[in-house]
Amino acid sequence: MALGGVRRSPGRLTLGVTGHREANAAFRANRAAILSAIDTILDLAQAGCDRAGLRGCVISPLAQGTDIETARLAVARGWDLRAPLPFGVAVNSAVNIDDPAERLALIDGGEPGPEARALATAMRDLAGQARCLQLAEDDATAIALIRACAAGDADAGYDQAGYDQAAAALGALVSDHAADAARIVIDHADLLLAVWDGFSPGGTGGTRHTMATALALGLPVLWIDARAPDRRALLTVPEDLARVADPRHLLDTAGLADWFGGIDGAVTESAGLDRERDDRSSPWLMRGYRWIEHRLGGTGPHGGPVHAPLAERLHALPDLPDGFVAAIEREVIARFDRADRVSTRLSDIYRGGMVLNFVASAAAILAGVSYLPLTGGQVKWPFALIEFVLLVGIVATTAVAQRRRWHARWFATRRLAEYLRHAPALLLLGLGRAAGTWPRGHDKPDSGANWPEIDARAAIERVGLPTMTITPAYLRAVLDQILRVHAEDQEAYHRAKAGRLTRVHHRLDALAETAFKLAMATVALYLLITLGAGLGVLGEDMPHAVSKPFTFLGVAFPTFGGALSGIRYFGDFERFAGISEVAAEKLAHVRERIEACLSRTSGSLRHGEVADLAMALDAIVIDELEEWQAVFANKAITVPA
Repeated sequence: MALGGVRRSPGRLTLGVTGHREANAAFRANRAAILSAIDTILDLAQAGCDRAGLRGCVISPLAQGTDIETARLAVARGWDLRAPLPFGVAVNSAVNIDDPAERLALIDGGEPGPEARALATAMRDLAGQARCLQLAEDDATAIALIRACAAGDADAGYDQAGYDQAAAALGALVSDHAADAARIVIDHADLLLAVWDGFSPGGTGGTRHTMATALALGLPVLWIDARAPDRRALLTVPEDLARVADPRHLLDTAGLADWFGGIDGAVTESAGLDRERDDRSSPWLMRGYRWIEHRLGGTGPHGGPVHAPLAERLHALPDLPDGFVAAIEREVIARFDRADRVSTRLSDIYRGGMVLNFVASAAAILAGVSYLPLTGGQVKWPFALIEFVLLVGIVATTAVAQRRRWHARWFATRRLAEYLRHAPALLLLGLGRAAGTWPRGHDKPDSGANWPEIDARAAIERVGLPTMTITPAYLRAVLDQILRVHAEDQEAYHRAKAGRLTRVHHRLDALAETAFKLAMATVALYLLITLGAGLGVLGEDMPHAVSKPFTFLGVAFPTFGGALSGIRYFGDFERFAGISEVAAEKLAHVRERIEACLSRTSGSLRHGEVADLAMALDAIVIDELEEWQAVFANKAITVPA
């Protein structure tokens, strides 16, 4: 079983970490053996990285026990360290201490016991060596609860109910923040290393919860049994948690060596986008689809709000490091702009090519019969030559489209652009996208169809975590200036697109229907002329005199109508309008949730709820993208026959 099947962060192997704390009985009893097992795994991972030319990285919330000890071992090897902390460094140290008085001493700068002091020092030192994102928006609340707990603990008779309430509130707050930090770990990891005793249920943000979340999001988990650390297993689906002792999952040292030996150094950032031409406009001959959409659907601004450019809004966010903004501009925004331009050009070429084929097919038929009215049927060869050239052009366009994979390249570059469009909103909150949640391309599995996902994840991981402290003011600014604006703009875009495509569909329908009605009228008129000649109302030679023009018109009108119907079927305008209508309704719902959060006058925003809204917007992007692909997946350019 090789790690090559895992979608890694290009250029590095990133191990996420979760596990028991020192208070767990199994961890405490087998501490040395657990650390030895982790050390062995890091050795094997290092050997695999060396062979593949990768750099090792650990991402950990630096919790007491497994997290902090693994971080120490990784730093000693020269690995990179990323640390999404559930709270600010000082508060995070305090909530990892069980004794209420020692927690308060850490907060107030007093003298805690040696173990608490050593833990706080280790956390502070490791945080200083890491890319450290501190989820500190609730630090003031946590400090107040720590004080309340310490006051109640000082005297058992002092407001026991108040102490119990404060302890419960603090526990819930710590669990929620631990879950937020764990989600960041999962989003950026290629593999989750978990130390678990196999039965402790834990709570939100705990070891088992983190393992279950990772497995549900498609991230594999390498489990170390805290009761018997020589027992290690690879878990790949949530159901594996109920059968961790199944021998089919177990890996000995040799199996682990083979597994890490399967790291594929070739699975790196794809040059798929960089191979594409970055022309500013499409060839004029291939603009037929765009012309139809604009002429029949209408153009102009969508009427939505006008906002400052994204880069300008990023620079206005409070406390966000300038270097992080520069990284987003360089790695994400600039690459999105290029992908969007390339995709638009390939879209014009692919869809314009099919429209060109429909138009050329109709023109070929008309050229083949136009000699009748134009030369009286006497000279045919020039018209046959035109027909032949048009037919050759259709075949050539189709062959070039298939050989140069216009369809697949358009799909791929559009996927990349959409991933990157929303990536800044995720990165500002320390999020990414879990390895198992990236969609797959609709091209052949062996065609490199998933390079956009590799490319997008590479861009996200090059930016990484911001080294900063999350505050309520920062979360409000991200919600207002980034997420709200994104939701409004995308909702307005999809509503305008749905209306435009619906108009195109109905107008193409009307034009095609008109063409067939004109064909019927032409044939009916010719029959009336023939009847009139037979009845002596018109001259006897009248039907013969008009037969060739009427033959041409009888062919021209249905041919024109058929071409329009073909374009309408190929373009699937009505179905795409429906997809955009659904996306707009989903975006409106998320926008309403954002506005509800912003209008709240009491209570601070939490990282978790803002992150949920960012991920909800991201899910809408992915759903719309996959529906769009499903429609066009089987609409490869062909001869319109």
